[in-house]
Amino acid sequence: MRTTKLWLRNSSRYSDAEVWPLVKSAYESVERSVGKLQQMPRIVVKLTNCSHAYRGRASWQEWHKDKKAPGYQQRVEWRRILVRIGPAQTFPVNVRYPRFKGDMPEFECRSYREAIVMVAAHEMEHCLGASGRKRGEFRCELSAWDAIEYYRKHQAEVDGEIDRALASEAERETAKGQRDAACKTPEAVIMRKLEAARAMAAKWARKQKLAGNKLRKYQRQVKRLEKQLAEPLPLAATKGGPQ
Repeated sequence: MRTTKLWLRNSSRYSDAEVWPLVKSAYESVERSVGKLQQMPRIVVKLTNCSHAYRGRASWQEWHKDKKAPGYQQRVEWRRILVRIGPAQTFPVNVRYPRFKGDMPEFECRSYREAIVMVAAHEMEHCLGASGRKRGEFRCELSAWDAIEYYRKHQAEVDGEIDRALASEAERETAKGQRDAACKTPEAVIMRKLEAARAMAAKWARKQKLAGNKLRKYQRQVKRLEKQLAEPLPLAATKGGPQ
């Protein structure tokens, strides 16, 4: 899933329909803190599974063509982050950055949804220039905490969007299952074979008509040549005339 500013690549246990609104929420939360002299970068969020509750990493630089950008097929920069989230049963967890425990904020992450928002916001802050040292990580942890609070404040709206997307996805899956089941009934199988047989019969009927035309053409040519062969051939005139 993709917009002009945010790109989701999801290979986790959680569906796109559920993850996309959460990633958007994290992006919106971080974007609020961007100063007038800064600009929110284009961000690719790669979401994968994790054996722990969560992990994250930022960031890589990617270049992709954008036909809407100024210039002919101009390449634009994207910053890619990695968000890794564990199974639902690993939550809730108390969060405190492990390298600088004494001076880092501590807060609760209640669910995997909050973890997606939290880790995405933390890594997005790195894309805005926060370093991997103590001061930079403190800034990222505050951004992650703010993102969780932002999600909780708008949870009814975000979860409502997720529920609608999941319901729509389930509806599509149900409809697809019904179509697949309908295609496997004996009547449907016979009907497909009948349509295929009709198509082949029509195909060979066209070929038969073409073959009949060709046959008549060459039969006429054979008769014409046989008739010419049966008639006496004219004698060639001698060069000097009669003797």
